[in-house]
Amino acid sequence: MIQVEKRKLDGSPKTFCLQGKVYDALFPRAVKIGFFHIHDGQDASNTPNFIRRFAEYTEINAGSLQNHSSCLRSYISFNRKMDDLPAPGVDKLLKEIVKRGFGLIVILDLENVYKPVLSKHLSKLPNLKYLGLRWTFLDSIPDSVGDLPCLQTLDVKHTNLSTLPGTFWKAKNLQHLYLNNICF
Repeated sequence: MIQVEKRKLDGSPKTFCLQGKVYDALFPRAVKIGFFHIHDGQDASNTPNFIRRFAEYTEINAGSLQNHSSCLRSYISFNRKMDDLPAPGVDKLLKEIVKRGFGLIVILDLENVYKPVLSKHLSKLPNLKYLGLRWTFLDSIPDSVGDLPCLQTLDVKHTNLSTLPGTFWKAKNLQHLYLNNICF
């Protein structure tokens, strides 16, 4: 059945684990109804058009989101490829998200993506609440981060950032800031 894996300091459940048969029954159904999709670089012809959560295990590719509905709420990349070049696919992805009207996206997690290219398109995601840039080796983040009205969590831990942009202070809903070695 469903078991509590970890608890918060106050004793309430933090994470859960689905055991065997429950997982085996729920996982295919969740994929079929578009609750989430895992893109591993295989043929995407059987991908449902209605996807709310998208996880990508390959190089970031804006084309992998083609023909999907505007109901996308979260995008998580597990691309751990480290080159000497920044990941330009992120900028293309942001352009695609904005162009296709995926403005409802709430989570953008690019942890371990090597130096993702972030642009002004980031500010066109008005519902973005979580921006994960941990272990990205970024040297700077765009001023448009301060223009995200709903941003609650910014994770820039283990990056090469030494300062935050001046517009950062406009993020009125920011509740969680994860950073290290940044001077204010």
